[in-house]
Amino acid sequence: MDGDVTNFRDIRCDGHGKLCYIKTGTKEGPSKGKSFFICPVASGPCRFYEEVDLKAVMCPTHNSLVELQCANVASDGKATYFFRCRDRGSSPWCGTRPARILSSEEYAGSQRSAVM
Repeated sequence: MDGDVTNFRDIRCDGHGKLCYIKTGTKEGPSKGKSFFICPVASGPCRFYEEVDLKAVMCPTHNSLVELQCANVASDGKATYFFRCRDRGSSPWCGTRPARILSSEEYAGSQRSAVM
């Protein structure tokens, strides 16, 4: 993260070409704390996922493990990072930050966490 901007890795699903979400296991079991890039489209033939080596991120709002992270690029080119944990109540997201979408090459050269 550079100041208040969150770096987000540009990984897109094969089936839709959409910017993937990062899903982290939060329930007890073998996937707890492991993160995966997943297709943001809930239905369809894609079902893209790719395991990613990221340290677990804590929600700054609720101090709980973040379960879902994504970035959205608006028509003006500005990107926003969204995150949520299981303690969010009825809100769809716990918070947002400005984002910078990094290509795989930029990400590899940044030596930084992809998120927060």
